[in-house]
Amino acid sequence: MRWVVVVVVLIAGRASAETRCYAGTQSEDGKRENVVLEIELDAAKRELREHIWSETHPNDSVTLHRIAADGKTLTWGNKRFTGTGTLFGKLGTWSGWHREGDAYGALLTTDTKLDDAALTMALRVSRDGKALMAIDIDAKAFDCKDLAVRRGILDGVTADAKHACFEGTQTVEKNTDPVIIEQVSEAKRFVIVAWMRNGRTRDILEIDGAKVAVHDPANTYTAKGTLIGKPGAWTAYSYKLDGMDITVNSTLGGTHLRRVVSGKTPGGDKFEIAADADAFDCSELDKRRAAMK
Repeated sequence: MRWVVVVVVLIAGRASAETRCYAGTQSEDGKRENVVLEIELDAAKRELREHIWSETHPNDSVTLHRIAADGKTLTWGNKRFTGTGTLFGKLGTWSGWHREGDAYGALLTTDTKLDDAALTMALRVSRDGKALMAIDIDAKAFDCKDLAVRRGILDGVTADAKHACFEGTQTVEKNTDPVIIEQVSEAKRFVIVAWMRNGRTRDILEIDGAKVAVHDPANTYTAKGTLIGKPGAWTAYSYKLDGMDITVNSTLGGTHLRRVVSGKTPGGDKFEIAADADAFDCSELDKRRAAMK
């Protein structure tokens, strides 16, 4: 059985935010995959934000719920769908919600229930009464101090992995945007995660001596490269994408990160994407990601 982590952050619009964390499984047609949910409830702003990340879809999928003045009804929307819904429980201490929307002519419904001990979520898609899709999440609460470890397990990262975090800017041509990069170091691989305003990338570098084989979770690209330094104290890496004129060069660890992606587009135009970032304590990773604008 593959375990999934569901992270629910409830911000009840008062001085002390309420945080709840859950771990369990997500299933679809008998298949299971790792997934992370972050749900922010802000009673003061009457907003509920649902963030979802998974192994097959690592970029942040966000659904925003706007809660009506009655504290019970809502409208919701994301990049693909919109709809309406109903909240259960009292303002700021909701126990769940039901939502409906149109999914390309089909009916999309989601029912979520949560308390201090457990969370369940059931997503259904149907057309003319015929079931087309069913996704279920069944999760139990855990102590949020273990959140970093649980998220690491979600990405397949070992509990004893070393983490280095950096925040700075990334420049593409003349456009500069914020970037946060986490470097996860294990004995046999590096996992490099970068967060930008428009999503997230995750690169996996499998170590073989001083060489690396690189791929993303969905294997949409592969690459081969080398490490600089010594085992256990690597200071940089470099690789070239297979079948493409694109190279990546980056430092590893230290107090400052420099990463440059350069090459040519399919049309032959040269490009460069350069990131410069300073190290920070990884215990602040979630806080800094939330503050990214």
